[in-house]
Amino acid sequence: VLQGSINALGNLYITAQVGGRKLAELFYIPGIALGTSTATYVSQNVGAGKRSRIGRGMLSAIALYGAWWIIALLFTIFGAEDAVRMITGSDNSEVIRNGALYLQISIPMIPPMAVLVIVRNGLQGMGHSVSPLICSSLELIGKVVFALFVVPVYGYFAVCICEPVTWVVCCIFILVFLFLTRRELKDTTELSSGDALDGKEMTLKECVEQFEIQLIQKALNNTASAAKAAKTLGIDASTLCKKRKRYGI
Repeated sequence: VLQGSINALGNLYITAQVGGRKLAELFYIPGIALGTSTATYVSQNVGAGKRSRIGRGMLSAIALYGAWWIIALLFTIFGAEDAVRMITGSDNSEVIRNGALYLQISIPMIPPMAVLVIVRNGLQGMGHSVSPLICSSLELIGKVVFALFVVPVYGYFAVCICEPVTWVVCCIFILVFLFLTRRELKDTTELSSGDALDGKEMTLKECVEQFEIQLIQKALNNTASAAKAAKTLGIDASTLCKKRKRYGI
């Protein structure tokens, strides 16, 4: 969608955009890798019932991307124009200036994009599919709005700020959703204890059963067979079998 509005600006801007975009994507690649790793990490900790690790994992991934962002920022400050010249093979001052402009606007705005990518993948790992889909829809809507209404008025500058603006909007949305689901970042045992203390959702019997389920699941996850899990729990295999049938594990 946005490419059509760039094409309408002319060949100089197309060349500048290609050069600037290729360089910017080099600095986006670690974010994509961290996002994918975050989704895997989160899903594994959800399965293990160690949800308290999820927040720390996300923060660590954001911090790693932050370190990479500083390198990208230094590159943009001191080498943007030379890099655009090398990528495009052009000595045209307009091409170099606009390609560098794309980097000078996009790279400083990596932090909200980093938070967006990592948190969105983390939520997917937690089993949330609607909020990431809404984020993608917001991003698409933003690009359509810029292509149809903003780029024709403000030119290539609008192309440069399109993605950073959508990153900020989507980042705010995904952080609000994460805040609303913050209880899911607690360990299952913590949630059960909290519910029991409230005295509203769980009786003592239900709390004990829930804790028993968690112990059985943990033993099964950490051992190679049901027999070994039963030994870890200090019960015989037939008792474990009955409890699994009872709880549907």
